[in-house]
Amino acid sequence: MRDGVNDIGVRNDWRRRGGLCTRHWSTWRHLESPPLSTAILTDDLLSTYLEGNAPPAVRCPACEIAEQAERRCLNALRTLPLRPLDDALAQGPGMICLRHLEALPGGRVRERFAARLEQLVDDLREQIRTSDHRYTHERRGPHADAWLRALRVFGAEV
Repeated sequence: MRDGVNDIGVRNDWRRRGGLCTRHWSTWRHLESPPLSTAILTDDLLSTYLEGNAPPAVRCPACEIAEQAERRCLNALRTLPLRPLDDALAQGPGMICLRHLEALPGGRVRERFAARLEQLVDDLREQIRTSDHRYTHERRGPHADAWLRALRVFGAEV
């Protein structure tokens, strides 16, 4: 199988880790063809648990990979020249989530994103204002999707 559940090394690693976290089990559920892979993997994990060999806590391999990718992205952001960042932000409503913004050290890159956050607050307030029945006749501008951008800032997938 292409998902790796028949690979001895993968299975040993998953057994040591205790499987996936709740979020990644949900993702797994929606893969193209999960029934047989899921049956094989969960049989192995549950058998390991029943034998008394369960790990103390789940250490999700997908989360670990995602965390490594996040660290690489943050390192790239830290060293990003300001001109390409300014160009990218000028062309669209780009933003990073608050958790990643907090992980950036103080400096010019963080300041650029903090300024973008302030603009988002202005857009949210304009969206709220123009949603008032007295102002519904006004054309919706770039603030119309502010609520979606705000959800992304809080880490939601939209």
